[in-house]
Amino acid sequence: MKIADIISFSRTEYDKLFIWMTINPSYRSGGVKMLMKKNIPNMVLMNIVQNIPSLIVGLIIIIIAVMILGKINSNACESSDIYASLSNQLSSHSEFKNVLSENPRITFMSAEFITNAKKGNVAFFADAQPGQYFLEYPTGFSAIYDPKKDSVVKVLQLEFAPNDLLEKVLAHDEMQNLKNLQPQIIKITNDNLATLQSQLADLTASDIGFYLLNYNNQIIIKYNYQNDSIMKSYTTSQPAVE
Repeated sequence: MKIADIISFSRTEYDKLFIWMTINPSYRSGGVKMLMKKNIPNMVLMNIVQNIPSLIVGLIIIIIAVMILGKINSNACESSDIYASLSNQLSSHSEFKNVLSENPRITFMSAEFITNAKKGNVAFFADAQPGQYFLEYPTGFSAIYDPKKDSVVKVLQLEFAPNDLLEKVLAHDEMQNLKNLQPQIIKITNDNLATLQSQLADLTASDIGFYLLNYNNQIIIKYNYQNDSIMKSYTTSQPAVE
């Protein structure tokens, strides 16, 4: 094959010529001149045209990624602004002095939400009104706040059970059949006593400080942590504690 014999090339023939030039170093100079005569820029342009669909898809992906990142950053800024504004409003209320650095879960209460919430804690939600906020903090502090009146309707500080409570309960022989179950643990307080009394009628003010261990609403244990004693066991014949 002689360079002078090459008159026109397809793209495949260009590839063949490159291979031929590699195998025959002595013809490399002539091959380069021939390729220049055949207008290499046209080949480059053709490659670009052929790859336009891929370039468009890549560009679309980049645009979408930028939009998503922008939306995420925008949402983050909006959330930050909401918490900052709320914290500023609550800073004048002494009830929130220990939780101002926390970001609560904010629930805008509707009439339906309040109705359902009262089933679990009628005393806490007794004065709640639609449009108010139900604020739940990671440390167990909860509050009902009226943003229009800038007033605190109700606050509640949940007390977490001691880490070894369940271990101490299960150490009692009569509790061995429940060792593989995880109970709901409720501490009896002034705030929830009325609600619990509506479900366990024999509870009294003397039970404040005790714990109720609710095993799937089938067995409920009243436990005195300080004395490590099981005060009473309720069965399914008793109402469920929520």
